[in-house]
Order: sequence, then C-alpha cells, then structure tokens
Amino acid sequence: MLNPNPSILELDFYYDETNNIRKLYLTDKKQAYINTECSPFILGGIAIDKNLDKSSINESIGEFLKKIGMQNNQKEVKFKHVAHGDFYAILRSKKLDCFFDFLVKHKICIYTY
Repeated sequence: MLNPNPSILELDFYYDETNNIRKLYLTDKKQAYINTECSPFILGGIAIDKNLDKSSINESIGEFLKKIGMQNNQKEVKFKHVAHGDFYAILRSKKLDCFFDFLVKHKICIYTY
C-alpha cells in the first residue's frame, strides 16, 4: 500500500481528459467554454509510485491486454474497451474486473482532478 504521507509519497502521473463534454480554452476569445462550477473540465488517470519497479508492469501489460481482447500494440485503454451499457452492466463487466485486478496487483492508483 502507498504511504499516505504527502511529504514521503513521490508519484509519476499519467493523465488525460476524462470523457469531458466541454472543451477547455485558455484564451479570452472562447470565454463561453471556460470551466464553470456546473460543468467542470476534469483530468484523470493513473499514478505510480516512483520507487516501484516498472519493468514488472511493462511485462504484464501484454497479458492484461490479451485478457480483455485487445492487441498487444495498443497505446491506451479507453473505457469503451473494458465496459459499456448501463451502470449495472458496467459493474458486471469481466474486463473491468481484469482492469482493476491489474491496477491492484501493480499498486497503481486512479485519480481525478
């Protein structure tokens, strides 16, 4: 388990936008698209302890991708690759179970910001 003390914890963050329904512009010309409290722009991804040996993660990725029916040369795993349907169908997804098992096995954290 990761040490929750922020003064000790050092993580590598890998992030992307998380199926946002809005665009974020950093110019004054697109003010209508800037975040509001009602419609935030959210980043999310995974975080890995900098002190963990990432070679075991890299070696396991091919096996994980095979389990969820993806090719070994995939650059990213999107939500649509592991689950779809309504909330209950998503919870029953065996691919989503494999995804969470992979994260737990390699001590990979999920975050949103």
